[in-house]
Amino acid sequence: MMAFGPAQNLSMIAHRSPTFLPWHRAYLRYLEREIQRLKPEFKDVTIPYWDWTSAKSGKALWDKDFIGGDGRESDWRVMDGKFAYDNGNWTLYTAPGVSPVYKRPDLRRKFHYYKVEDVDQSEFVNLPNTDNVNEALKENPYDRPNWDSESQPSFRNMLEGGYGEGQIHNIVHIWVGGMIIKNNTMIDCGTMSYGGSPNDPCFWLHHANIDRLWADWQLNQDHWNLEHKGYQPVSGGPTNFNANDPMLPWYPSVSITPALVANFYIIDSKGYKYKKYFRDTTVDREEKMRGLEVADKEMMSTVVDSALNVNFDSIKDSMDNLIQTLRNPVFPIAKSNR
Repeated sequence: MMAFGPAQNLSMIAHRSPTFLPWHRAYLRYLEREIQRLKPEFKDVTIPYWDWTSAKSGKALWDKDFIGGDGRESDWRVMDGKFAYDNGNWTLYTAPGVSPVYKRPDLRRKFHYYKVEDVDQSEFVNLPNTDNVNEALKENPYDRPNWDSESQPSFRNMLEGGYGEGQIHNIVHIWVGGMIIKNNTMIDCGTMSYGGSPNDPCFWLHHANIDRLWADWQLNQDHWNLEHKGYQPVSGGPTNFNANDPMLPWYPSVSITPALVANFYIIDSKGYKYKKYFRDTTVDREEKMRGLEVADKEMMSTVVDSALNVNFDSIKDSMDNLIQTLRNPVFPIAKSNR
């Protein structure tokens, strides 16, 4: 599966734009629901999050009984865990016509490795720390023009890694996968470092943590009371970025919009919340949200365009259908709400 591409198509919906967070929330929910449908005993399975500021969390994640560890030195191939290629359990989607890095079918990792060959420079990148995350959680507003990787101040862009200490979301991909650069071009990397990163199960746990941080930010009362739980632009922004603009690649078969997924409590009949948020005070603030339910419903009726939204309960397509859409994209441009 891939989620990168030329500007103003899927790449700009999934990354470097306001829809970075709602797009990945929808993506996570799609997979979670698909897993829950596999077997009756999976009906309550949820995607765990990886808190990369916690050494304890990392130790549990890379265990051979969970998703395996670092790749071997010679070719970065992961040799242990249930997703190791040599165990016969996990073959990556390949697309050599897209890029040479898609040729290999094996899961590859090179922890904290980044090398620039033409200047003979190697360095070790670090995972985001607690200070990096706390600074991002203080950032306001959610986003701002030009709604891209240059936007400042912007909570979304800082969390994504566009600026600020830690390069929070972006650096985690490189820390796990590793990367080699030559003449300003990536010539090799592990699975998490390119557009096929969802092939590494670590991707889903990483993005569950990113979603947890967005939820933590949203649960600030000032953010929750704003239109679409602080999501911007509500309207008047570029096509495909507004709160009621359907997000690719689901559109036109399903209208999944930022407004639909912003309220994770009512994303579908189950909804969800996190047992532990990043800041200890968030759980206390969560209790206050109950008192905002009436105001929330009134806001939803006046701001959210119900004709452009569907509840996740009505989505019948399986993850297989989504994968096929991602592999063979035909992307219409959604009508703007401007």
